Amino acid sequence: MSNILLNTLVLITLGAAAVHSGDKAIQAHPLIMIVTGSDQDLPFQVPVTFEFGDVPGRSYVFQFTFANGKQACESDLDVEPPKFDVTGFKGVVERRMYWNGKAQKGLYLGPALMFKKAWAHRKERVVGNYRFFELDISETSFGALGYLGYAWMPGNVKISWDIGVGYSHVSGTGSREIKIDESGVAFDLNLGVGFVF
Repeated sequence: MSNILLNTLVLITLGAAAVHSGDKAIQAHPLIMIVTGSDQDLPFQVPVTFEFGDVPGRSYVFQFTFANGKQACESDLDVEPPKFDVTGFKGVVERRMYWNGKAQKGLYLGPALMFKKAWAHRKERVVGNYRFFELDISETSFGALGYLGYAWMPGNVKISWDIGVGYSHVSGTGSREIKIDESGVAFDLNLGVGFVF
């Protein structure tokens, strides 16, 4: 089964599971699913977002992303290094505040916290004149972001777009004495399509 077909099935399943009442929403993210599903150098990612309104114009948003597949690595060599097998997940918790103060649609702002965990493995291989050693790497990332976005709600369909900017810290360890300790600016871009219920 192709990844694009799987994307379509996920969207249909999410839609079929929704029952309309209006203060909650579930969304898939077809753009990132299609991009990662069609790129052989990126792990396939499946993000799903749940939104729960507690007061008019305010909601809690929980986004979960699962990733699995091959990851290419950058190199200045004249051969392509073996790809890593990558598995990971990401969770984002956001407090969303809509500008209109009433409905969960229109312009919104949202402070958020992010946690990400990933594992990568590469088997030992010889490519051309180069020997690539077996590697195992584990990474953990924490971040704080601020989102700016806009949500449309035609009927019981919800479409939202947002961009997040903030700070993240990545730490990790691996075989062959690999150590990772990096901090910097974090970016996140989302296009969600789903249903209110």
